[in-house]
Amino acid sequence: MSNTNQQLRDCKYEFIRLIAIYFVLCNHTLSLIPNDGTLSRDLFLNLLFTFTGSCNALYFFISGRFALQKTLKTDEEYKTFYFKKALYLILPLVFYMMIHSFLSHYKETGSFNGLGIRIITDILCHHNGLHFWFMMFLTGNILIAPFMAKVFDGLSKTGAIIFVTLGILHNTLIAYTPYFANVSYNWFFPFAQWSIYFYIGVCIDKIITTKKEKNIAIIVGIISLIIITLKRYFFSYQQFSHDLMPSFTFFCIMFYLVLQEIDVNKWSEKVKSAIRFMGKRTYGIYLVHMLAIWLTIRICPNKWNIPDIPYHSIIVIVSFIVSLISSYLADLVIFNPIQKLCERIRNGKKKEN
Repeated sequence: MSNTNQQLRDCKYEFIRLIAIYFVLCNHTLSLIPNDGTLSRDLFLNLLFTFTGSCNALYFFISGRFALQKTLKTDEEYKTFYFKKALYLILPLVFYMMIHSFLSHYKETGSFNGLGIRIITDILCHHNGLHFWFMMFLTGNILIAPFMAKVFDGLSKTGAIIFVTLGILHNTLIAYTPYFANVSYNWFFPFAQWSIYFYIGVCIDKIITTKKEKNIAIIVGIISLIIITLKRYFFSYQQFSHDLMPSFTFFCIMFYLVLQEIDVNKWSEKVKSAIRFMGKRTYGIYLVHMLAIWLTIRICPNKWNIPDIPYHSIIVIVSFIVSLISSYLADLVIFNPIQKLCERIRNGKKKEN
């Protein structure tokens, strides 16, 4: 594949990343659109919550698709992989976790006493209740990706179908056992829950190989969207309806396939350059976006009584811009110098050896 084609291919997935991060901000600000009790508003919020809730699945799909494509062969490749993950994945994550702990601790106590213990316990446990839960799930899958890539390298279509079916079946049991049996399902499967979305990302291209299969997946996804929507009105049990239930999984697969059909390659070079620039920063945007939303809402309160939906859109757009600028400056001022220094030190040691 030529470099040009590689860039065009990447741009399509960077665009999906941008859709996903925009949905993240939309989803985390939905409280700005109150339910007024009308059927139309309730249906709108129901659909909006479903579509924006697909953001996590989209990220997992893309992460798995690329992380599980490359197999490592030499000791040096393994060392480089984990060195880069420590610098570019773990370092920013821990930094933003510490910032959240610092701000929360000071807001709650008005002092710095016990801050060290707070940071440690938050990173080990309590941040799972914030948006960091996503990375606490994803990070482990990324770190074992070099080993799992060997499993998926050359995996047959039948093998991919069986693997994905096992994960979805396990999620179905987790989701519905409390409803039908009034107990929790506690059997363990290492590639279930949100992790299966990571592996679906690399299996989709193996399972859906023809236009007919793609159309079937889209039809199943549309039916799943209808099921998800109707559950709110005719099914009192709502637990797991937007994460582990199979209807949500099939809807997210459908939406992912539809987004892939958007021909980003035909857009202007300036637009594609902007997409690549912003897509590259979606990780930083994700890590900082809750702070950006908090700041934006306080700076831009709805003093002019703007209707709920337009006001929500304004907050999302401004929060996105604040997140983008903040993450860019953090890279420029904090992370890039540290990363370049560590790269130089490592390269220097390699030359000495």
